[in-house]
Amino acid sequence: ELRKQMGYVPQNINFPREWTLKQIINFHVKLHNLDVSNSEDKIESMGLVDFINSKVSELSGGIKQRLAILLSIIHDPDIIILDEAYANLDTLGRRLLTELLNKLKKCNKTILISAHRISEILPFTNNILILNEGKKIYHDSIENFIKELDFIKFRVKIIQDEIHNLDSVDGYIGMNNGWAIIETRNISKTLNELSKIKIDTLLVEEPSLDELILRLMNNEARKNLESHSR
Repeated sequence: ELRKQMGYVPQNINFPREWTLKQIINFHVKLHNLDVSNSEDKIESMGLVDFINSKVSELSGGIKQRLAILLSIIHDPDIIILDEAYANLDTLGRRLLTELLNKLKKCNKTILISAHRISEILPFTNNILILNEGKKIYHDSIENFIKELDFIKFRVKIIQDEIHNLDSVDGYIGMNNGWAIIETRNISKTLNELSKIKIDTLLVEEPSLDELILRLMNNEARKNLESHSR
């Protein structure tokens, strides 16, 4: 009974290469004795209608991933566990998965999802847990997590003659392969200072997971130091 209440997408997926999507779906339903309703709508929601009679050997990694996601939700479970579900998905697949997860959240489903890109899970996340080498370094509400990320990172391509003016820009760290790296908490001030410099290209970068982990660890160390000094 517990199995019927849960859906699971593993990180590594292997399906019989000569089976069609339809055969795999039917086998999955019969194997787990699942009560499936509105399965056609769910197949359509993952963009798999056109592939239903295709063999696994003919499919891309992204379509196989969509199939794995479909199998996890086809029986309308209350708990869905997704291990790197965004991996291997193309742009359409990512959009379909995000739409699905938002719908599941509105239906009060419990979703446990692991990801290496924070931006992918922010829209439908209530709480976040960050692990580093198997150890918990952060666990809190998404609102408090966003407060921790009180900085933004720019990657800026500067006209060569203007590089010497970067030293006056708030948050300027240095050059990397021709790009100026700027990390700031005062976005308006930094942008105002950059407006006085001739810029070729400006990109806003999402911090990597390693950067987030390092920042969170530093924040925690600072809080502990402040508490001990009182």
